Order: sequence, then C-alpha cells, then structure tokens
Amino acid sequence: MALLKHGLLAVLLAAACAVHAQASDEFLSQFDFSGFIQGRATTLLFNKDMPQGALNDLPSPDRAGGEASTQALIKRLEFNLNADLPWAGWSIKTTTGVGGSQTVFKDIYLAYQPVAECTIKLGQFRVPFGVDPQISSGDMELVERPLIYSFGNFGWVAPLGMEFVGERDYGLRADWVSKPGFANFAPIVQAGVLGGNGHNVQAKSLSQVMARMAVVNQVDFVDLKNNFTLGFSGSYGANRFIQRTETYSPIGSTGDMDTRPDLAVRADNPGGRGTVAVWGVDASTRMDNLVVKGEAVSRQIGDYAAQGYYATAIIEFGDFGVPLDLTLRWDEAIQGYADGSHLPNVWYQAYTAGLTWHPDKHWRVQANYIVLLLDNQQHVFPGSDLFILQVQWNF
Repeated sequence: MALLKHGLLAVLLAAACAVHAQASDEFLSQFDFSGFIQGRATTLLFNKDMPQGALNDLPSPDRAGGEASTQALIKRLEFNLNADLPWAGWSIKTTTGVGGSQTVFKDIYLAYQPVAECTIKLGQFRVPFGVDPQISSGDMELVERPLIYSFGNFGWVAPLGMEFVGERDYGLRADWVSKPGFANFAPIVQAGVLGGNGHNVQAKSLSQVMARMAVVNQVDFVDLKNNFTLGFSGSYGANRFIQRTETYSPIGSTGDMDTRPDLAVRADNPGGRGTVAVWGVDASTRMDNLVVKGEAVSRQIGDYAAQGYYATAIIEFGDFGVPLDLTLRWDEAIQGYADGSHLPNVWYQAYTAGLTWHPDKHWRVQANYIVLLLDNQQHVFPGSDLFILQVQWNF
C-alpha cells in the first residue's frame, strides 16, 4: 500500500510540475484557494472527572486529559487549493490540514470531468459512502461526527467513534449526477475502488469496492424550499486485519479512570485476512425551514458485526431575520467484539443539542451540549457531559 501511495503522489506531483511549467498570468488566475480555521473550548459539565492514569497496556498508556483538559485550542486548520490543468476537463485538487506541528495532505487527487454530469478522481479523497463521511469538517451541522463514524477522543484512550468506514482513502473514484428527469427525480451514482478503511482494518492493496446510489427529488413550489434524498451504500472486499493483543479498560467502564484487573478486557484478534462488508441507508428531507436526516449502517469484519445509526433535526431561523440554526441529534452504535476501545455488545449513545450562529458568510459560531450514555444510562463514565464552543472563520 505504501508503494501505491507513493506512486499516486508521484503522478500528482508531476501534474503540479506541469502546471508550474506552463504557468502564465492568465493561467494562474485559474487557481482557487480557500480554507478555514477552527478554534474550540471544551468544558466538562456535571460528570466532571476526566480519564486519567494508565488506561491500558499499549506502549503509550499516558494519554489522559486530551482535549477536555485544554480550555482553548486551535482544533483544525485546512487549506484547499484547486487548479485547472492545461488539458480540457483536467484539474488537481488538494486539501492540506495542520495539526500540532505536522502538516498532512488530506485530499490530493487528479480530477477529470469528461461531461458536466461525471467526475473521475485518482488519488486520496473522501470515500463514496453515506452522507456524513462526504461532508467537510468545515460544513458539519454539529462539532462532532456521529458515533458510527469518527466521534472524538476527549481524553479517552481512543476515539469514541467506531469508524465503520474511514473518511478518506486512496484509490479511484467516479461520480455521476444526472439532470432531473421524470417527476423531477435525479439519480446519483458514486463508486470507487479503495485500499480499504475503517477500524481494525489495515489496507495493503486496492481491494475494497465501495458505492452509493441515491435519488434526489425536488419539486418547484413558490416560497417553499423542499427536497428529498434516499441513498443506499455498500462496501465489500478482502483486507488484512490489525492484530490486537492488549488488555484494556474499555471506554465506558468505571475502570477507564485507572486500569483495574477485574474490569480489563482482552481485545479480540480477528487475525490474518478476511472480508469487510459495510452496508448503509441514508435519507433526508427538507420542508421549508425544517430538515430531518439520518443514516443507519451495519458492518461485518470477518466473523464480527457492528451496527448503529443517527437521526438529526435542524430548524433554520434565517428566513425570520435571525441567523441561527437549532440542531438536535440522537445516535447510537454497538461493537460486537472487543475492539481495543469499546465494551463489546453494549450500546454507546449520544444526544447532542447545538445552536449555530452565522453572523456573516465568513464566520460561524457553534455551541454544542453533548450527553453520552451507555445502554441508556447517563453519567456512567468520566467526562460524559460535554459543552463545546467552536468558532470558525472561512477564507
């Protein structure tokens, strides 16, 4: 997989060199540069204890505190650079993220658009699965992704999110969006061959086929915004599983404050290679200023299963002269084996209430209150009530 990544990077760098070699004042005007920066402050409410102590026997067990112990931080800084290449329909797109002292390419791919309805990508990009993984971190309605994807860490030994699919991967992807046809229905097909992603999977080759098929409907009404989307996603392929042998105190056990032998769990070890299958359904509907959306996902890794869903409601007050959105989300997920982070066969749940202020097109302020539950029980483990204030500036 490393050889494949380096080969793709070489192709993309060669394309960038071609752009530079043929650059002119007129050509440089075709560059599109944008990005955003997020600052965040996190406070623990009610259950204020933070995870601390030796959480497991991994090589670096002292990972306590995390974001929840920092009053304010720069959460995320991303730069987007898109440039048209000197060949019709071709472009190169990159997203660079800065975290701590490191700068990494999040997206870097060649794009070819033979016709307006079709786009082909080669490189690293967001995966063609579901809805949430395809949304930029700068466009999310809430500050954290759902539990079935990449919910944050906040001082636990690992992210609470179960990453049924990863946000990005290397490979080849094609998107086709049709113009509206009969009764204003427009089909969408997104498909790709990827290296394989998700928790406990170690990609070695382009072995995972992933696709999403959806239909969008929007009827033109006077003074009424409306649309409806229904999508089905699937991912299947053979991959190498990550070998896990540690003993750990899972997130959500009372032992996540300190390692206790009576609460320790040894991670299951799928071992070797096997199939990874992920299936999902997503739906969203808008009726004027109310948006309701959600996803349900099921994952099978070898002989082990996981599943979960989320449901979100958004009320927009912009049309009433108030630049605020109220967002409510309920989500839950369960891991059917000891994965090195979570209690097996126990539902992890989260209720999030968020208020988003849009003072202008460049600024966004989000206040989120997150309540975490374990099998419908609140205050089960440390740091399970979070208040997060996030400020974002788009440029």
